[in-house]
Amino acid sequence: TAPFSPAAHYGGRDAPSRAFAVEPLRRGHWAELCLLFTSFEGGGKCAAAGIDDGLEAEEQLCKLMNRAVDAAVPCAWVARHADGRVYGCRVADPEGAKTDVYVVPGCAGAQQALGFWAA
Repeated sequence: TAPFSPAAHYGGRDAPSRAFAVEPLRRGHWAELCLLFTSFEGGGKCAAAGIDDGLEAEEQLCKLMNRAVDAAVPCAWVARHADGRVYGCRVADPEGAKTDVYVVPGCAGAQQALGFWAA
């Protein structure tokens, strides 16, 4: 079996924004989001969700999902590509003062889909 390759897994990174469906965060997105936040190096990924370099993604995503499911107003969304994979996440902090977007590096289509949907 070949080792995991983020470049191969996220092969649709050059897709335009219309290739992405934006949907409210739900618990079923957990595994794909854990993979997204841990597949690429770097820090400062999503401060609104408490995720820096991705090592804390599993626990922080559980907290975020509990908050999102209980919220009267959606506070988090994901960009799902036509291939079924989650390529990005948009999160509003609990006070609503800041919104963070994290997408597969270089994936402008997911960035645009999340940036132009429901401000």
